[in-house]
Amino acid sequence: MHWAIIDLPGLIRGDKKNKKENVLKGANGEGPEDTSMRMNAAVASDLARRYLANDRNIVLVVIDDVDVERLRIFELMEEIPGLEERCIGVLNKCDRKQEGSDEWMVKLLRNDLSTVPHLDHGWFGLRSRVPNEAHITDAERDERESAEFMKKDWQEVAKDRTGIQALMKYVDKERRSQIQSSIPHIIAEIRQKLRECKSDLIRMGEARDSPKAQRYFVFQFCNEMQRMAEATLRGQYQVVPSEDPRIRLRYEVQLRLDQFYEEMADQNHMQLPFTNYEHDLISLGSISRDPRVWDEAVQNGPALYAEIYKEAKISEGRSLPGTVHPDVEEKIFRKQSSHWGGIASRFVDDVKDLVKNCHDVLIRIAIPNSKVRLEVSRIMAKTLEEWHKHADTALSELLEDNQARPLVTRNPQLLADTASADQNRGEILLGKMSSKRSSTEADQNGDVKQSHKGNGDHPRFISTNLSQVLFVRARLESYYTIALYRFIDNVAMQVVERHILGPRCPMLAVSVETFARLDDEELGAIAGEDQSEARMRARLERLQSRYTEALEKWERLRML
Repeated sequence: MHWAIIDLPGLIRGDKKNKKENVLKGANGEGPEDTSMRMNAAVASDLARRYLANDRNIVLVVIDDVDVERLRIFELMEEIPGLEERCIGVLNKCDRKQEGSDEWMVKLLRNDLSTVPHLDHGWFGLRSRVPNEAHITDAERDERESAEFMKKDWQEVAKDRTGIQALMKYVDKERRSQIQSSIPHIIAEIRQKLRECKSDLIRMGEARDSPKAQRYFVFQFCNEMQRMAEATLRGQYQVVPSEDPRIRLRYEVQLRLDQFYEEMADQNHMQLPFTNYEHDLISLGSISRDPRVWDEAVQNGPALYAEIYKEAKISEGRSLPGTVHPDVEEKIFRKQSSHWGGIASRFVDDVKDLVKNCHDVLIRIAIPNSKVRLEVSRIMAKTLEEWHKHADTALSELLEDNQARPLVTRNPQLLADTASADQNRGEILLGKMSSKRSSTEADQNGDVKQSHKGNGDHPRFISTNLSQVLFVRARLESYYTIALYRFIDNVAMQVVERHILGPRCPMLAVSVETFARLDDEELGAIAGEDQSEARMRARLERLQSRYTEALEKWERLRML
């Protein structure tokens, strides 16, 4: 057990009548010199507070024949709880008292001076050497001190409260008492320090001074990295010894995937959003009974219908009259899905960031040594670049499939939705048919006609152009829904699962296979120990030995 004596700076309040003294004592002043003095005073005060606040420290409050009320230590006693219980008062230079000052000195040594706080350990009086006594021995100093306190002025002071010998005995007694009361806490601290020391040595591993030891060290952190990475990718976060929320990779990716789905399904991002098809038909039928008015209303109606009319007109020269060229569906779909790329790119970038954040946590656990981590990151830089490239390429291919290739689906929902839309179109615009034979007939282009007349003079029918526009509109909504969810699933499976979280994932790339191909020189650059690590290992081993020896001594003493 080690004991140290710390000589703290004196803390004295300045005299308001002397500005210069105020500055030197840490009071307010002006100018650069004053500022420096205030800073020094603040440092001294903070230093003293730090030591005084430690309840294991024995505090000697040393004062001389000055105005004791100027001493800031007495203010600190009121601010720091229990400080007066740990302070031993020392009144120095008792032989230099002035005429009449012996009264307050005697009261102080009797612990009976009302102007200062009461100290549980009381006060001790000392006589210091005067300048012309610098050559005398300690024994001579002690004799002169004893002679001083034998004088009549100090008769009211107890003899065990005067002299350096009495003070030394008392301090030694308190030191022993402090040891006895602090031993349980000290032993607990030693055990904790020993555990920390062993843990640090385990993290450092064996000395890496040979290729064999270096290769073993690399294989160790690779296996640890693989174990934690696989657990994280399976959502088994309890395997990872960390409370950092960044290790919950699966959870974070799922949250971001849900957000991606919501953004993709939000029609507010669409250039030509869909409106309710049935409501559109009902609104169209309520405008007029004249079908010719319907054509004009649709041409000037919601943006999607007007856009279909516009594109059909542009492509009219490449198809027979009364039909809509297949390119129209592709053009409209391209515009409607043009926002997919931006949303998907942000999603993929965010997932890659989640992986990199998780990777940073895991690699710090697997490789505590910052130098080794830096070298491993250098080796893995090319792998990380390829990981980014493959994920971005996979996403680009999916976007190209939706923006450059023909519209393709074998989902039966498309035909079912188209048939349902045709039925709604006829029933809403032309009126419900009887369950028996009706006069309604449908031509191959989707035209729907009815031989009876409405209440007006005009026959009710749907023109070929309008029929085709409504037909394309219904097919577009069905195909867009199919393509949307197909795209979301493909991004989730082909980009995220296959490339970002797949075999090329940075967390899985730190593997034995990667580092087994390195030669001894490359391996030494990664896993070799430098001088700082060697010194750190030696220091930890010395501390471990000292802590172990201290505990062994304590066990022997405890059994006595």
